[in-house]
Amino acid sequence: MMPLSNKAKKVDAVLKIFGSDAHIYDLDGTLYPYSDGQHDNINRSIARTAIEMGLSLELKEEMIMARESYTRFGHSTAIFAQYGIDIEKLYFEYHKRKDVSKIHLSRSFTRNIQNFRDIHFNSATQPTTAAILTASTHDWADPAIERIGLSHLFNAETGNIIAADDTLDPITGKCTSKHIDQHPFDVAMERMNISDPRACTMFEDSVRNLEIPHHMGMATVLIHHGKKMDELPDYVDIQIPRIGDLSALYQKYALGYKTPLSTVIEKAVKVDIENAPHLRAVA
Repeated sequence: MMPLSNKAKKVDAVLKIFGSDAHIYDLDGTLYPYSDGQHDNINRSIARTAIEMGLSLELKEEMIMARESYTRFGHSTAIFAQYGIDIEKLYFEYHKRKDVSKIHLSRSFTRNIQNFRDIHFNSATQPTTAAILTASTHDWADPAIERIGLSHLFNAETGNIIAADDTLDPITGKCTSKHIDQHPFDVAMERMNISDPRACTMFEDSVRNLEIPHHMGMATVLIHHGKKMDELPDYVDIQIPRIGDLSALYQKYALGYKTPLSTVIEKAVKVDIENAPHLRAVA
């Protein structure tokens, strides 16, 4: 089979995304972009919580520690374990102290969210079911979703917000991580009543969190917020700047195609690609 062009790969990816029954969205950094104020919000919340848990340092010192922890370990709470702080407790408690007003609602963000809503109310693009799968706890996730204007799609009543509280390890009772454990994805699929991962698309701003869902069989989308990867790993199907760009992606690459482009080309190869120039030109 002849290799696919970049456009053909994008068409295939987009058709796979919009052909899937279930969309699973990360929350923080995916449905809304992180800002400097949001990073400070996290570090300040962690620092204040650590102080309340008995760590005798100044707030500014602990905020610096939280930033250093994120740089070294990929998480702002990890470094506090060496000071005898219960990391699991710190994790759940600091989410209660995060200030939801720090999520910046700019005009461009509002347009982006409106485009995202349009996807879910357009019969051509809406998934059968959708959920948010976040490493944050419900204490943060639920008000954050309301803040960004998506509580009519994702809420406690429908049960389609899957937070850290819902994906604890069934044996240890500790938090699980999307880049290490399949369990969070299994919980999300069970909550959506989906048995086949191939019916799902996972949307993430963290590239490492897409490897497991890819190997499970899900389509994968990276939200890069202007930090586009020059070369995507094989476990990422496509990347887009913002979640609201899905609509434009559909318009550009999917309209007019009834079947995945690779299927069209494969059939052309079988009947002799040289005698099917119109199909060859599509690629």
